[in-house]
Amino acid sequence: MTDSLTSTLALLTGGAEQIDVQTAVPRLLAAQSALAAEDPAPAKLLAAQLGKLAELLQAGMATEANASLPPLAAQTEQYAHTLPEAQRPPLMAVAEKLHLADGGLDA
Repeated sequence: MTDSLTSTLALLTGGAEQIDVQTAVPRLLAAQSALAAEDPAPAKLLAAQLGKLAELLQAGMATEANASLPPLAAQTEQYAHTLPEAQRPPLMAVAEKLHLADGGLDA
């Protein structure tokens, strides 16, 4: 799950304007489904955020999708901390890129 989640989140690191919606939305929804089946609360919260982002992308709401990237990054970090130490680095790296993807103050 970690590898597929990391590659899915990597699709988002260029910001909403750079996302191929046809590729990203099915992968976001698949990751959402997989995470929703996990036990830790951070997994379920991340699943909800992925679903919301998929909805925003499908609706063409790029500004709102961009605004959702930093909170998605923060939730990704929280989820990563529930994983074994060896599985964390790829998710933490992509989370850092997501923090910067919206072009906001932290970029």
